[in-house]
Order: sequence, then structure tokens, then C-alpha cells
Amino acid sequence: MGCDIHAKIQYCYQDGNDWFDLCDGLDIPRCYELFSYLAGVRQCQGIIPIYEPRGLPPGEEDWQLSKIYGRDGHSHSYCTFKEFMEGQDANWILENELIGYTLWFNIFKLTARYYGEENCRLVFFFDN
Repeated sequence: MGCDIHAKIQYCYQDGNDWFDLCDGLDIPRCYELFSYLAGVRQCQGIIPIYEPRGLPPGEEDWQLSKIYGRDGHSHSYCTFKEFMEGQDANWILENELIGYTLWFNIFKLTARYYGEENCRLVFFFDN
């Protein structure tokens, strides 16, 4: 059985109080190395996750897509663009072109460039 990721990109203004959805329902191809990097899901050997799953960020508990998957959804988490790029294995992920040429990552990168690396985040969960 395969594992898929469901994600959205959000941004906030400098005050950091309110987050807004930019892209919900992103099409992120199945890539277990990336899943391991984001949250330790499918634990590919040698890849150190940015964080273990830390749940949905405050205010996202009612994310409709997450509710649709119910108990089949797991390992809910999020990371800012800065956290993504500062992770121990970020260079390996990028150098192996696991994400470099995909649309979702380009949107993530451009959003971070416009709003700031700490004001752009990927919110996600997985299902089997």
C-alpha cells in the first residue's frame, strides 16, 4: 500500500497573526525520501526529518481536506520555508532533484521570496 501526501502552502504578513491559504490541495508526487525529510514518514535510511510530526498549526484544526480523510490521515505537520531549507538533509534533497523541478516547490520558494522565509509554510498530512 502506498502513502500519499496532502498539502497546502500558506503565507502571512509580517505581523504573523493571520495565515492565508495560497494553494490548497497541492499535487506533490509520491517521494518517500521527501516524506522522510518532512516528517519521518516511511523513514528512508539516513534521512533526518526536519521535525517529527507536530500536528496541524494553531487555527488549522478545521482544515476541510484533513477532516475528509479522518482517521486515515496521519502525521499532520507543517514547516516554514526557512525550516525546510535549514534541515540537515535539505542539500541532499535538492541536489538529487527530488523536488527542485516540481511546481509545488517553485510556488513554495516564490512565496517565501515575496513574503519572507518565516512567513511561508507548508501544511501537510499523509494517508495510506
